[in-house]
Amino acid sequence: MKKGLIKLIGDGTSTQVWTDQWIPGIPGFKPLYKKPEATVERVHKLLTSEGSAWNEQVLQENFLEADAKEILKIPLGRLKEDMWAWSAEKNGIYSVKSAYRLISLSVRMLEQNKTNTANSSVSEDNPFWKRIWKLTIPPKVKVFWWRVMHNFVLVKAHLMERHIENQGTCPVVLKMKLFIML
Repeated sequence: MKKGLIKLIGDGTSTQVWTDQWIPGIPGFKPLYKKPEATVERVHKLLTSEGSAWNEQVLQENFLEADAKEILKIPLGRLKEDMWAWSAEKNGIYSVKSAYRLISLSVRMLEQNKTNTANSSVSEDNPFWKRIWKLTIPPKVKVFWWRVMHNFVLVKAHLMERHIENQGTCPVVLKMKLFIML
């Protein structure tokens, strides 16, 4: 249910910039990155003094360009105050049908990602894996990274899936995956 909710912006006083879901054009409906110099905490600080338009200078100071562009697309002046809405429907009203649609879409995306990951290791035409296998490093290192990229290393995330560990992310492996993808 939480994944489908989004805050519609009215006056911006009750919407937290970094934790609430409020930007429709961004996955997760939250800003992608918080700049170290970012000072705003509530959306109303991103508006002009009249509250009828976005303050573009404040947006540039606090957000990446991609986030700022999506925020500028959000219409203002339609609501007096912020309110929650259901993002899977144009009218913003929750329905069981739209919830099932959202769930089935999420499941299909997960299955597609798993299939793509599995195919990327098997495919002989994949340039990424061709480069990895041709590196002049010990074979055990190549195999280790292959196992990391294909979730064969038992990390906290996998232990959690198997109901063994309480915490779901292993920051070391996440960093390794990001490094190898670059």
